[in-house]
Amino acid sequence: MGVFERRNQLMQILSQRRLETSSRLATALGVSKRTIMRDVDALSLDFPIGTLSGRYGGVYLMKGYRYNSYGYYLNEEQTKILENLISGVEKEDEFRVSNYERSVLRTILDKYRKNEKRSS
Repeated sequence: MGVFERRNQLMQILSQRRLETSSRLATALGVSKRTIMRDVDALSLDFPIGTLSGRYGGVYLMKGYRYNSYGYYLNEEQTKILENLISGVEKEDEFRVSNYERSVLRTILDKYRKNEKRSS
């Protein structure tokens, strides 16, 4: 994994988790804590990323900021299922959601939901 990919992944992780220790980030990305801190220093020039020291510290993204990389767009299958649901609701038809569609919808919710609520 190159520098660009690693930093992109770091931003994606922080966008989902909001606060994470440098140790856990290093483990997740397969690099040293020092590399993570160099990446954070570099990213902080372009993004609202910071660090907190102490027992409950770590690397974080400023409140309200969400990193939008290509990985955050809906895929074709998710888009189709959502469009079908919207169409059914607009027509006020009785519609059913299959177990598979329900699982796809759950992945959408898990990925795009505000961080305060996560599905179990």
